Amino acid sequence: MPRFRWQAIGLDGSLYDGTTRARTVQELNMILAQQDLSLLQAYHYKPQAWLHISRSMQSNFFKELSLLLQAGICLDHALHLLVEQINNPLFKEIIWELYADVHEGIYLHTAMSKHRECFDELTIQMIAAGHQSGQLTQALEQLHEHQELMQNFLKKIRHAIIVPCITLLFFIVVALIIFILIVPAFADMLASTGQQLPYATSLIIAISDFIRSWFAFTTIAGIILLSIIFFYIIHRYYQKISARLVLLIPGIGTIYYGINITYFLKSLGLLLEKNIHIVHALDCAIQTIHNSYIKNQLLTIIPLVEQGTLLSNALAQTALLTPEVPAMIRIGEESAHLSTIIIRAGTIYRDRIINTLTIYTTLIYPILMIIMGILITLLIFAVYLPLFNLSYAIA
Repeated sequence: MPRFRWQAIGLDGSLYDGTTRARTVQELNMILAQQDLSLLQAYHYKPQAWLHISRSMQSNFFKELSLLLQAGICLDHALHLLVEQINNPLFKEIIWELYADVHEGIYLHTAMSKHRECFDELTIQMIAAGHQSGQLTQALEQLHEHQELMQNFLKKIRHAIIVPCITLLFFIVVALIIFILIVPAFADMLASTGQQLPYATSLIIAISDFIRSWFAFTTIAGIILLSIIFFYIIHRYYQKISARLVLLIPGIGTIYYGINITYFLKSLGLLLEKNIHIVHALDCAIQTIHNSYIKNQLLTIIPLVEQGTLLSNALAQTALLTPEVPAMIRIGEESAHLSTIIIRAGTIYRDRIINTLTIYTTLIYPILMIIMGILITLLIFAVYLPLFNLSYAIA
């Protein structure tokens, strides 16, 4: 049931405001009339826009709704029961509105289509297919399994990325401590000896002086600010260019490309499994892709499929997928197991990304450790060499 923020006037002429749940404005007016209040204005209340609805929330919602429907509970009553178990205010408000719409006789997928910031096209079409085929419970279970797979996939990616990032951050912190705190102390001591310093020592001291200067701070801050402005302008006004540039970044582009293709193949296979027409399934699956360059390339296959071209041949013409994927899809077309083969192809891409990330993290971690060791060794050599020369001169 939606929540309204309202302003009303009492019998004594005083103004009142607040928030109240009601199905419609007319119902809200009746509720306030019972309190001797006359409604002046009302609008739908939305929680803070910055609240995030995670995949795990959606996955748990689909799972619990499926269990309630299997237990024989009506859809609107099941939604009402689930509202009280949701802690996220934004998601709770959305489920309240779903309950109100379903209670009024609106289909669940139609109600979900009003909240595309939460439910993507894949979810809406799966629910619609479940309604039409009388298999809503199975559709909810499949959405739960799909969300769980994608969530675990993203968790592995985040885990693979966070380890080298933490190592890199540790390396930067150690380097800054060395150049800001340790090197200046040795520089003052060496300067008091009055001897000529080796080139390596002079270089380390010069780097330390630069890092501790305001010029370095303003330079680094300016570079960061200009980079943010540049990427914002590119992303905001030149999305096609930014989408293409991301794919050209060595390593990162390959991973990002694989993630988008995995989403596409998994979504397409899931939709075809519910007997959705292939053209409509393609359109919905392509909408799950975030990169506009890949999305535009895949959109070119829809007219080909509409003209009667086999999906495998249409995909082969885009040159976006590796050759074995169209070959696998051709086998699925011939064996009448197209949805299963496409889901399998998505799994292959997913495993390939995880293996690539594993290789990257396996290489990056020791490389950072080696660089840190070289830096510390150079520091020790640069600092202690003048001390050895000094002790030799004294002797």
